[in-house]
Amino acid sequence: MRKIFAKCASLDARCRSEYGLTEDIMMENAAAALEAEVRRFLSAQPNGMQPCGTQPNSTQPCSGQLQSLKTQPCGGQLQSLKTLPCGGQSCGAADVLIVTGSGNNGADGWALARRLTGTCIPAIYPVKEPASAQCIAQAARAEKSGVRVVRTIVPCRVLVECISGSGFSGKPAPETEALLTELNGTNAYRIACDVPCGVDGRGTVNGTAFNADVTVTMGALKTALVSDEAKDHIGSIIVADLGIGRARYENTATDAHTGAGVLPGTSDAAGAQSRDAVPDAPAAPDSAEAPAAPFSVPEPELFLLERGDVRLPLRTGRNTWKNAFGHCAVFSGEKDGASILAASAALAFGAGLATLVQTLKRPVRCPPSIMYGETLPESTTALLAGPGLGAGTESAVTHIAARPELPCVLDADMLRHPALKTLLENRRAGCVVTPHPGELRALLERCGFGEPSAEDIRKHRIELLRAFCARYPNVTLVSKGANTFVADAQRISVFTGGTGALSKAGSGDVLAGLICALLAQGYAPREAAETAVFVHGTAGARATEPGGVASYGLIPELLIEAVRTFRAERANV
Repeated sequence: MRKIFAKCASLDARCRSEYGLTEDIMMENAAAALEAEVRRFLSAQPNGMQPCGTQPNSTQPCSGQLQSLKTQPCGGQLQSLKTLPCGGQSCGAADVLIVTGSGNNGADGWALARRLTGTCIPAIYPVKEPASAQCIAQAARAEKSGVRVVRTIVPCRVLVECISGSGFSGKPAPETEALLTELNGTNAYRIACDVPCGVDGRGTVNGTAFNADVTVTMGALKTALVSDEAKDHIGSIIVADLGIGRARYENTATDAHTGAGVLPGTSDAAGAQSRDAVPDAPAAPDSAEAPAAPFSVPEPELFLLERGDVRLPLRTGRNTWKNAFGHCAVFSGEKDGASILAASAALAFGAGLATLVQTLKRPVRCPPSIMYGETLPESTTALLAGPGLGAGTESAVTHIAARPELPCVLDADMLRHPALKTLLENRRAGCVVTPHPGELRALLERCGFGEPSAEDIRKHRIELLRAFCARYPNVTLVSKGANTFVADAQRISVFTGGTGALSKAGSGDVLAGLICALLAQGYAPREAAETAVFVHGTAGARATEPGGVASYGLIPELLIEAVRTFRAERANV
């Protein structure tokens, strides 16, 4: 699992103190990481990295009267400077437009412009004049290198946003919102430096935010990048280094001097620095022994769920039988379709048997692969209650309360029941709860956390998950959303690979069935939840790849089929 940090300031400071990396070195690496992505994109374009004309030095408009994107004949859909009537030599156009703030994030932009000069045409649009020491120094160097400063958003092929990074908080000022709206309206390839402007340190968006195609974040993954709200603004993520390997950079207080914490399968990109403002620490001589860090190095706040964290319920033995793979009992109520989907998912993910336990006396349209009855089978190894229960919820509560030794999954209607708190307190075996945001509010209220509002969930989701798991250490909480969090008393992990295709009735029932299947097969609750969340989200994404269904066409039955044919070696996320 990759580590995710709330802030990286103390990690930066430790690198300066222990490894002798000056802030200048770190910033040069940050600019190099941005440069690598700019060059990667431009090299793939028809005109490649060839300079599109000489540096413009005239303020006279070209024949097309191109003063800004708003007045372009192409309506902002510029692919190359050579498409302009003037070839980009007098209308102010640039290959790369870099929009800078006044702090260290802006300094990265000035350094990037300097590095690009000579091989393409960069331009700087300063939102504010340089104010931090690094920004002032980098601006002076860039200007000496001939970097051009513009005072309007000019046509460009690549747009790099270096306004605020991880230092943003609150709501953008009206003039910043207007600028971000204009930037988002360009047809350029958009790169955000560290964290898109408008996304705060907790990933909250309180107005307009920059929409990036890719975010080059510095040093390590940050909490701001894994919120639901940030998901539509960050694009893909590149983690750039500080000039030292990422695994070494991420070593925390307990492993900074031992080399522990070096994660298997890590790879390093060039570049980087945190956006948190930290005063320069004196550089240690190359021959000096690294001193112990005189400051607190934070533990990661979250962990990113990846392919290597998944253990599929593969069958390797030959001398076996169905009961060896567990028996899922799924309580069926008013809407039996939901429980049938859950039971079908459990069978698709390796459970040996699945039974619908009827809570209401009514006919059940059960497929032949799923058994049904009014009592709990003696061979049951895991329980699932919630999907479609309705009026049957009371009966399910009675059954579950009578079997505290069985692991269980609680979803949907079960999370709103008045007896929920008592059920969770009395569980002896593992329990996994799987709320969506509205159900999470109900769950927290039922379990004694007051009456959290939707705004509380939006802004303080991680803190609420941590508080819940501290009070209920035997419960694993799966908080569903655009990004899904898996929390227990030991850690919180997050899966970011889900897509909007999963926003369909029945998707949650499938996830609950997958978790129940793994519990029935003997998985520990957290491992069951993390594996199921990863497979559920990845299978859904694969089902809508080219050649699959449209993004709007993923129904639960197709999702179950994608799980049935899942192959971990293709899970490149």
